Amino acid sequence: MIKLAVVCLLLAVILALTLYSSYKLYSQQKKEIKRLEQELIMQKENSAILARHVEKLIAIHNSEEKYSHLIKEAKTDEELISIVNSIVSGNNSRVSK
Repeated sequence: MIKLAVVCLLLAVILALTLYSSYKLYSQQKKEIKRLEQELIMQKENSAILARHVEKLIAIHNSEEKYSHLIKEAKTDEELISIVNSIVSGNNSRVSK
């Protein structure tokens, strides 16, 4: 009878230790999942910011090509001044956003 009680007690201790280590592992994994979720949110935000910057760079590149063509085609100083004013105005509006 005592042997059975000792065996039951040992099994209870083993079960308790197993449950404790499982809970501890679960808690660690839960924290890691939360950290990874936050990291994913930050990466998505960074990707969105990068996408906006790429769009702006593409727009700048396209306007540079357009203005380069206009400068090559300009025949008078007044046309060049008008093109430069357009460039400055575009840059100012882009910087102020």
